[in-house]
Amino acid sequence: MHISSFEQSNKKKIRGLKKKCRAMVEALIAQTSEFPIDYNSEEYWHYHLPVAQSFIDSKHTPQSVRRLCIQTMIDRTQFLSQHKPKNAKSCRVLCLVCLPDLWSSVITIFSSQNYFIHFFDRNNPWQRWTPLIHKDIAKEYNLIIPSNFQVKSYKHECFDDDNPSIVTYVGEIWAIGELE
Repeated sequence: MHISSFEQSNKKKIRGLKKKCRAMVEALIAQTSEFPIDYNSEEYWHYHLPVAQSFIDSKHTPQSVRRLCIQTMIDRTQFLSQHKPKNAKSCRVLCLVCLPDLWSSVITIFSSQNYFIHFFDRNNPWQRWTPLIHKDIAKEYNLIIPSNFQVKSYKHECFDDDNPSIVTYVGEIWAIGELE
């Protein structure tokens, strides 16, 4: 029996999955092992996801790996939140989980309260963030959210620069952390 190449590509196994997952978790832990010293020179500080986009956003990457990535980001956000220096108590630490493009996700430390407040105001001709009400990332991915963290979700839309009536991207942004 002949199987088409399309069917074969959907069943493609990712090679070295355990090694890639272990490296991703270790890199997240390493880059968030200490609260950044020079955080206050900017309005925010962020850590990008230390993993190849071709791996984490692949249609072949199992949901369990994406869950591991998100849960590790939440855990490292909590670690940074708990290890703020005394002069950084007013900073807010959160992770921004982007779906379906998980590679765009970041852990962010906001040192400016004013910047934090206006960060979520994304309604302009080029992009719009609309609150999502009836979705729960914790249930969808079986995540453990610390009790002192809050979760806000947004539908993220980008529009064409030349014709703002044309939508060029639709995704979700999940803010998890010190939101209140």
